[in-house]
Amino acid sequence: MSNILGLDLGPNSIGWSIINTDRKEIIDAGVRIFPEGVENYGKGGQQESKNVARRVARGMRKQNNRYRMRRDYVRHILKDLKMFPSEKEAEKSFFKIDPYEVRKKGVKKKLSLLEFGTALIHLNSRRCFKSNRKTDSGDTTKIHKGGDGVLGISETEKAIKEGKFKTLGAYLASLNPGEIRRRSRYTKRKMYEDEFNILWDCQKRYHKNTLTNKNRVKLLNAIFFQRKLKSQKHTVAKCTFEPKKKCAPKSSPVFQYYRILEQLSRLRISTETRHSEPLTQDEKDKLIAELLKAESKSFTQISIILSLPKDTHYNLEHEKKLKGHSTFTRIRKAIGKDKFSQLNEDEKITLWHNIYFAEDTEWLEKYGEKIGLTEESAAKLAKVTLEKEYCNLSQKGMKKMIPHLEKAFDEYGEPMTYDKAVKLAGYHHSEVRDKTGSLMNLPNPENIRNPIVQQTLFELKKVVNALIDEYGNPECIKVELVRELKLPRKRREKIFRENLNRKHDHEEIRTKLIDLGIFEPSRDDVIKYKLWNECDRTDVYTGKKIQSVSQLFNGEYEVEHILPKSRSLDDSYMNKTLCHKTVNAEKGNQTPWETWGETSKYDDIIQRVEKLVKEGNFPYPKYKRFLTKQLKEEDFINRQLVDTAYIATEVRKYLWKICKDVQGVPGIATAKLRWFWGLDSILSLEENVKNREDHRHHAVDAIVVACTERKFIQKFSTYHHFNKDVKKENFPKPWVKFRADAEEVINRILVSHKIKNNVRGKLHKESYYGLVRDRNSEPKTDEKGQKLYAKSKPATRLTKAEIKKIPDKVVREVVEEWYSLKKDDRTEYPVLPDGTLVKRVRIHDVHSNVVEINPGVFVEPGSNHHMVIFENIKTGKRKGKVISLFEAAQRKRKKLPIVDKTPEEGWKFVMTLSINEMVIIHDNAEEIESKIDDLKWVNKHLYRVQKINATGRTFYRQHTVAILKDKENNEPGMQEGSPNKKRGRKVVI
Repeated sequence: MSNILGLDLGPNSIGWSIINTDRKEIIDAGVRIFPEGVENYGKGGQQESKNVARRVARGMRKQNNRYRMRRDYVRHILKDLKMFPSEKEAEKSFFKIDPYEVRKKGVKKKLSLLEFGTALIHLNSRRCFKSNRKTDSGDTTKIHKGGDGVLGISETEKAIKEGKFKTLGAYLASLNPGEIRRRSRYTKRKMYEDEFNILWDCQKRYHKNTLTNKNRVKLLNAIFFQRKLKSQKHTVAKCTFEPKKKCAPKSSPVFQYYRILEQLSRLRISTETRHSEPLTQDEKDKLIAELLKAESKSFTQISIILSLPKDTHYNLEHEKKLKGHSTFTRIRKAIGKDKFSQLNEDEKITLWHNIYFAEDTEWLEKYGEKIGLTEESAAKLAKVTLEKEYCNLSQKGMKKMIPHLEKAFDEYGEPMTYDKAVKLAGYHHSEVRDKTGSLMNLPNPENIRNPIVQQTLFELKKVVNALIDEYGNPECIKVELVRELKLPRKRREKIFRENLNRKHDHEEIRTKLIDLGIFEPSRDDVIKYKLWNECDRTDVYTGKKIQSVSQLFNGEYEVEHILPKSRSLDDSYMNKTLCHKTVNAEKGNQTPWETWGETSKYDDIIQRVEKLVKEGNFPYPKYKRFLTKQLKEEDFINRQLVDTAYIATEVRKYLWKICKDVQGVPGIATAKLRWFWGLDSILSLEENVKNREDHRHHAVDAIVVACTERKFIQKFSTYHHFNKDVKKENFPKPWVKFRADAEEVINRILVSHKIKNNVRGKLHKESYYGLVRDRNSEPKTDEKGQKLYAKSKPATRLTKAEIKKIPDKVVREVVEEWYSLKKDDRTEYPVLPDGTLVKRVRIHDVHSNVVEINPGVFVEPGSNHHMVIFENIKTGKRKGKVISLFEAAQRKRKKLPIVDKTPEEGWKFVMTLSINEMVIIHDNAEEIESKIDDLKWVNKHLYRVQKINATGRTFYRQHTVAILKDKENNEPGMQEGSPNKKRGRKVVI
C-alpha cells in the first residue's frame, strides 16, 4: 500500500501523519493549532459563535438608531400639527407634563393639542415589542406569567379588567409609583394600539380640524409600523434525493402521510402464529385510515384495530406510539368534523399553508370567517400550533416514494421497505454521498451551521492540500472517531429500558401539565415538575413547602445546579434540584458546603436530603453532591468528545472528494494502541500517561491512527463485547523500530499556529469617556498634570478604587457608607439625604491611552494588532512601535498600508510581530543562520508571540506548550522582554 494519511481532529487542533506500511516508514507528521470556532469553549456556560457579541451589539445600535429615526419623524409630524413645541426653550416645560396623567385624562376629558402630543410621544417610546402568531407560545411563557420581579401580561390584563380601566395608560396612572413600579411589567403592542385609537376617538371631538382621518393614519403608521423579519428560507437544507429542492416542513400534509407509511413499512408483528411478520395489505390499509384521523395510536389501540391478541408484540414498541396525521387532526378539532369533511384535498392543503405561514392572529381569524367558519371556530383555528421542524426530504421526493410505500409487498411478494421504495422511485440512498475521490485538491467546504465544525474543515483544507502538494494524494485516509465500541448485550438492554422508562415518565408529566393548563410544556417544565415531586414538593435548602403548580411555575422557584455548572461542567439531571430564587442568588457559583458549611443551616439541609433518600424519593448520587466539600474542577475533555465526533463525521464526507478509501478509527482503539506501542512516553516522563500539555500529542495520535488496521478494531470490539481484558501481545508494533522512528519524527515537529493578523474584532472597549472641563471650558487635570476623563457606572457595581474617584462629596460618602454595610442590611440602592436613589454615579479618572471617536467622546482602544520593530543604524539598539487594532482599522479604512514600515531618520525597519507569529529566539544571529536547517535545534529555540502590551513588552511561549499555567501556577516555556532585550529571527511554519 502507498501513503496513508492519519488525522486526529479536535475543535482547535489537527494532528496529521503520513506513513508507508510497505516500506515500514513514518514519512512525516505535524500539528496545526487554531482558535476554536466559538467563544466560551470548555469553560462552562453557553457556547456561542465568535460573531454573536458583535451581532448583538450591532442589533442594539440598529434598534436605537431606528427608534431615534421614528421619534424624530413623529415629532416632525406633531410639529406640523401644532402638537409639539417648535422652539427649544418651550420643550423644557413640554417634557415636564406627566404623560401618565395625560393618558388617563384623555379617555374622558378634553386635552390641549400639546398635552395630546405628550401622550402620543409617550406611546411611541413605550410601544412594546410586537410578537407574531408563530413566536407567541400562549399564556405559559415568561412574558405572560412574569418572573424575576417583572409582572406578566396576564396579571396586567386582569388588573385592567377588574379595575374597569379603559386603557393601559389609565391603569398605570392609578398606581402609586412609590409602591408599585409602573414599568416593571411586560405589555403587548396591541394595548398601545388600542389606547391610541381610544384617545384619538375621544379627542377628535374637540380638535376636528387637526385630528382628521388622514392625520390619524399618518401618526398610527409612524408610531406602530414595524418591518417584517428577514426571511430565513435560504437556511433550509436541500433534499437528500432532490438536491435542487428544499426540505419540506414536518407539518406538511405530504410529510405527515409519508411518515405514517414509512412507520408501517418498518412495523413487524409477533403472535403465537406469526413471528416478526410485516403487515398484510388489509392491515396496512386499516392502520393508514385510522392514523390519518389521529395524532398517534398506542400499540394497545393498534391491536384492537387489527383484532389481534392483547399479548401481541410489535418491534416498534420502544417508540411507545405510532405517529399519525397531527396537522389534519389539530385542524379538524378546531373547525369541526363536519366542516373539515366538506373540504377537498386541495382546500385542506391551502388551509394548512395559510396556518403554517400566517404570522398575524387577527388575519388568520378573518381568513377563517371568510371560508365560512363561525367566529368561535375561527378563533380556535388561529390558535392551532403545528410541528415546527423540517424533515430531510422534499415534497417532490416523498411524492415519488408514497405510491410504493402504500403497498405492503413489492412485485416479488417481498415486504415493501424504505430502501426498496427509494430504489423504485428512481433513487438510491447509498449514492447520496460523493465517494468518487476524483478531485486533486479539497475545495472550500460547504456551509455547515456549526462554527466549531466549519472552522475545523477550513483548517483541514489548508493542511491536506499542502500535504498533497508535497507528497501527492494518499491512497487511504484514516480519521479518529470519538465513539464507544460495542457494549455487552445486557448493558445495552439496561440502557434501552432506562431510556424507555424515562421517556414514558416524561410523556405522563407532559400530559399532566397540559391538563393543569400549561400550554405546550417544554422539556424544562417537565424537569421542573419532576424535581418538585422528587424533593417531596419542598425546597430542600429552606424546608418550605412549594404548595401548588402555580407557585412552582410563577418564577418564584428555579432549577438549581447543586455543584456549580460553570465549574463542574455537569448539566446532568443528577446535579439539579429546586430552590427559591433568593437562595439561588445567595448560593451563586458555590457548592452547598462552600456557601453554608459549618453552620446549622448546612446541617439542616443535609438532614432534609437524608430523610428524602431514606424515603426512597431522592437519588443517592444527588445526596453525595450535597456532601461535596472540595470540588475537583475537571478539564473539558469529555465535553469535547461530542463535538469531535460530529467533526469526524463531516470530515469523512469532505475527504471522500479526494480519496475513495476514508476510514474511521474509534478513539478507544487509538488510546489502547498508543499505550501498547509505548508512544505515551515520547512526550511524558510517565510511561502510561499521555502528555496533553504538549501540542505534539496530536501528532502521536495521528501516527497511531494511520497505523490502526481494521483487524485491530475488530479484536477490540470482540474483547469489549465479552467483557474480557485486552492483551498487549495480540497487538504487535507495526514494525520493530516503530517506537524509535515515531520519537525521531515527533522530536523534529515544528507546531504550526494560525496567525491572528486580520483586522477584525472589537476595536475599542465599551465604556465611553468625556473630557472633564472647568468653568472656562479648559480640561481639568490631576496633581500630576494628567487630564481627567469622566464616565458613568451603576452604583451597585463599583470597586473601592472607583468609589474614591466620585467627584461629588455627598454622593461619595453615601456610597461608601452603603458599601460598608452587610449585603442583607443594604437597601436596593444608596439613598441621598433628600431621598433620591443613587442608581448611577459619575467617576473622574486619568486615562493615558484613549482616542477620540466622535467630538467629545473618548474610548480606550481594544487589543493590539501588531508591533513594528526598528533598529538604530549607528548603535544597533531596537525599539518597537505598537499599533492597536483600532489604529490598524483606521489605516485600512483610509486605504493606507496596515503596516507602516517608514522609519525615523537614523533608524531602519527590521520586522513586524503579530500574535501567534513564530520567532527563533537566540542572541547569536550567525548561529541561527547556521542551524536553521537543524529541526531539533530549531525545536528548542522556536517560540510563538502570545501577547504584546501597549509599551512593546512582548511575551513568547514555546511552540509546543499547550497550557498557560501548570498546577504550581508556573508559566512553562515562557520568555518575555522588550524588542531590544529579546532578539531573534521571525520564521514561517
